Order: sequence, then structure tokens, then C-alpha cells
Amino acid sequence: MKAIESSEWVIDGALTVWEPSDQMAEAPTNTPTDPTPPSFLQKDHIRGVLTQRQAGNTHRAYTCAVATLPGPLNTDAMTKAVNNFVRSHEGLRSTFVVNTDTASAQGTNGDAADAATAKASGGQPEFGGASVERKTVPASAIDLVPRVFAEAPDGAGTTTANDILNDYLPTHAVFDHFPGFVIGAVDKGKYCEVFYAVDHAFGDGLSLCVGILELMARYTGTPAPGLVEDTHPSFVEYTREEYQRAATVTPDSPGVKLMQEFVQATGGAPRFPLPTGIENNEPQPVKETQADFTLADANDVKVLRALAHEKGVSFSTVVFALLALAEHKAAKTSRYSTIVVNSTRGKKYATSQGWFCNFNPLTFDITGETLDDILPTVAEAQQKMREVLYEPVHASIMPLLAAGAVDASIFDSPQLVTYMDLSWFTEPEGSNIRLLTGTGKTKNASLWVFRNPDGLLVGSQAPDNPVAAESLQTFFHAFRDAVQDAVQNAASDRQ
Repeated sequence: MKAIESSEWVIDGALTVWEPSDQMAEAPTNTPTDPTPPSFLQKDHIRGVLTQRQAGNTHRAYTCAVATLPGPLNTDAMTKAVNNFVRSHEGLRSTFVVNTDTASAQGTNGDAADAATAKASGGQPEFGGASVERKTVPASAIDLVPRVFAEAPDGAGTTTANDILNDYLPTHAVFDHFPGFVIGAVDKGKYCEVFYAVDHAFGDGLSLCVGILELMARYTGTPAPGLVEDTHPSFVEYTREEYQRAATVTPDSPGVKLMQEFVQATGGAPRFPLPTGIENNEPQPVKETQADFTLADANDVKVLRALAHEKGVSFSTVVFALLALAEHKAAKTSRYSTIVVNSTRGKKYATSQGWFCNFNPLTFDITGETLDDILPTVAEAQQKMREVLYEPVHASIMPLLAAGAVDASIFDSPQLVTYMDLSWFTEPEGSNIRLLTGTGKTKNASLWVFRNPDGLLVGSQAPDNPVAAESLQTFFHAFRDAVQDAVQNAASDRQ
């Protein structure tokens, strides 16, 4: 798997998309309101989309995965695969209806969820005075049918994904369209490509990865227990569980105390440590995808994994320690602080579709110059973070806001760091899975570090300007130097 820009994906074949039949399109209207409110992250996302819409901006907060399949497109087989995929995921059968003429509560049977919503939001009006209702249609209502969206281009001309989908995805892969995703295929004759584009409200990075693999397995008929199931554990159920956890948060909860410690250390939203070219604190368009930067090959990763095992820490502890050393080298910092995007799937939701994440603070002093020097400190800080993994960060922040202990600026485009272990994904041979990230504006440079069968890599989403580009290259090289120093030191210790 690798990240690419959408302009790199060339659609040189007939493009088919699967759209709801007339009956399916009407299903939300005929479905009772689901009392389950949007999850905390869904609320943030919906507010952002509505704000951008009101300003006249195009929705780009969706992501997409593309994969190659052998042979010409079998439309019947793909239609079956697409429908069974959607039927198995209740989260994908949900949509949201925006009511601009009311700010009423979201249903009558969601007492626990509503109480938690009121508590975690501080009773503030949401969605600019509008209300948002969830509609979750039954699996029996799913009927997606193929539509040839564009014929193959003539002659030697090539058409990129931008050319064809630039106007389609913003209006279809969005939270209040049903469904809030687009599945399509490009028939190239000797082979075809399937793509899955989903609004961020209905999927995260891992959803893209497992989703495209599930679609491929369903299409080819490849046995994939755990991945291909009649019913997956539901993101809607997960959302109810999240609100139940939020309702138990008090000013004395561990997550509240950790957030307070974090803000005292950072003074507000964490920032990328090098210049990003931001002027007058105004956000700038992001570089769609920074080219992934290789930090270590597969053999180097084996050395680092062995080191982690010897030290009694996780591999991710090693990764964050190396990130801190890179920052220390590149920016002369003495303390590492960031917001970590952690997966909250656990085993139950491992292959479900949805936004299974929490944003947890991580902060620690950089107590030395080598990996061995700082590993104990990083492990201790990471353990504190893990202890609050399932305490919704929105609920952790609200008591501090109410007490005036933190400022709302903590929500202002903080740096986010994601570590993803993709090494357990088995990609079918020749599938060439590519991930296309969403675009928008930012004041920060956020990072994702991922491990796959080829090694350890880092990517970024940052302002699209020369200053940020130069800073990222400086940081990436410092990161690679830290990784290689750790590998060499570990190898020397074994001799």
C-alpha cells in the first residue's frame, strides 16, 4: 500500500459507479430516526463540512483506496460484492439529515446518549442552530446498481481521477448523501481497478485498508474469514458505547488530568517544530500527499523489533522515541508533545467500517541523546496515554474548558501523529493498492508513520508552500538518521 496524489491515478478505461436504486435512495425518508447521535468525531466533521459549505467551498474531506484486479470487469460479480459489503456494515447504512429549521434533540429513545452529549458539549448549541438526525436503513433496503459513468477515452488520451471524479465525489462521498461513499470500477480490458471513496464521517485509514481488501475478496470469491462476514460489529453500536463512556468522565478522570498536564507543557495546540510558512495564523491549502519517505527497510525493522522485545516495550514506543530524537536533532527541542491518533477498534471492531479513533495527548522530556537513553521515559508516557485510550478526548477536555483551565484554541489545527502497522495486511499479488488522502486547509504539518512488509515509512499532510516542504525534508532526514543510528547501535550490541 502506498499514498499517491489523485492526479497520479489515470482512468484509461470505462468507469462504472454503483449508485442507489430509486427505492434505496428513498429508504432514509421511510426510516425512523435513529436516536444514536453522531459520534464525537463525526460531530466535528459535520460542523466542519457545514462551515465550508456555507462559505461556498468544495467538500474534499473524503479519502479513497484503489486496487487492481485481474481480468476485465465482471459487472454482475462486482454488483453482488458491493451490495453484500454494504449490507454487512451498519455504519455504511447510516446517513445524516440536516434540519436547518430546528435545533431539537436527536430522538426520543437515546437518553444515555443525549445525557452524555449534553455533558460533553457543555450544553452549547451545535451545528449553527441546525440539528442533525441519523437515519440507519436496514440491510434489506440496500440495492446499489451499476451506472456507466464514463466510457473509455478515445485514442491515446489519458484521463485522471481529477478530471472525472473531481465534481462527483464532493457531492456523493459526503455525510448527508445516501450513501456517504462511492464504489466504482475502471475496466481496462486485461485488468480492472476498483475504488472505494468514503466521507471521513464513515471511515478512517484502517477502514480504507480493510474495506478495499474486503471488496476484492468478495469480488474474487477468495475465502477471508473475519474480513468477509454476513454482519460486522457496528460503528453505530460503537458510538453508543462511546457516549456511555463519556457520561462517566469527571474532573478527576485520568484523561482530564493527562490533558491538563499536556496543555501546561505545550501552552495550547501542539505544533510541528519547524517553520511551515504559515502567515498571520491563516490556514493554507495542504499539499495533497507528500511522497512517502523510507526510514528503514524490512531488515532494519527486524532489528528494531528485536530491540523493542529485549527492552520490554512495544514497537510503537520505539517509533515515538525516534520521532522525539529526530525533533531534538532538527529543532533543538527538549520536550516532545503531540496528539496521537489512536485506533480504538480492539479485536471486536478490527474489520468494521467506521471512524474508530481517539486523539490522545503524548508528552515527555527528551532525557538523552540516544534511543537507549529515552526509551524508559517514552514507555512511561505512552503507558499513561494508553490508560486513557477509551476515554473520549472530547469529554476529557470539556471540564477543563468549563473551569477555564484550557483555551478553545487547543482545537485550532493541532499537529496529529498517526502510527499504523500495515504489516499484517496480506495484499493479493499485483493488487497495487493506492491510498488517496483528502484535502483542505491546515496550519500544521501532521505525520503518519507506517510499517508495511517493505519497511518503515513516514508521510505528511502539510501546507503546500516551499518553507513547509523544506522543513519536512529536514525533519524526515533527521528521522531517518535517528532510525539508522538506532539500528547500527543495536547491531553493534549484538556483536
